Amino acid sequence: MKNSLISLVLAVIITSLPASGEILHASVEYNAEMARKAAFENVVYQIPASKIQSHLFDKDIEENKNAMKYNLKLPDREVILYKLPFSKAYGVNMKKEKGTTYFYWHSSGYLKAVAIETVPKNGEKYPFAIYRYNPGGELTAVSFQVSPHEEYIYNKDGSLNCHWVGNTAYDKDGKVIGKAEEIKQQED
Repeated sequence: MKNSLISLVLAVIITSLPASGEILHASVEYNAEMARKAAFENVVYQIPASKIQSHLFDKDIEENKNAMKYNLKLPDREVILYKLPFSKAYGVNMKKEKGTTYFYWHSSGYLKAVAIETVPKNGEKYPFAIYRYNPGGELTAVSFQVSPHEEYIYNKDGSLNCHWVGNTAYDKDGKVIGKAEEIKQQED
């Protein structure tokens, strides 16, 4: 009788407590091979020239340079300055509903590359692939962004180019091969 009474009291107390807790979201840990398989799953090795032809020269070069120089926000695109080993370049993120297309121009306005970002599955933010093409529409690289702070980059043949974690790039053996540098505004 005493045990039944204690059980009843505990049951009443437990069921009267407010329900609380944290919903756990599972995430997938990727290694270089898993990321490669996912990144190359739907790869397109050549895109039609019609997707690139009208972007061989930046028709909005002055507006894009002013957006970088004066930190202006443009309604239909985002402009970002990049410092490459032997030149300056800028990228324009053309905002679309499904996926995003980036155009990278040399500072003179001539197209260097096109990158097409895929839409992550199941409405999540990550992971997603980005396919990079030269001005002729040929695939040059594939990246697989697994989180905001981690990305695998592959050459078109599937070999690992580098693995970015935060602002540091590593080679296939885990050796540091580079650091990211953010540029705040257009240099004159």
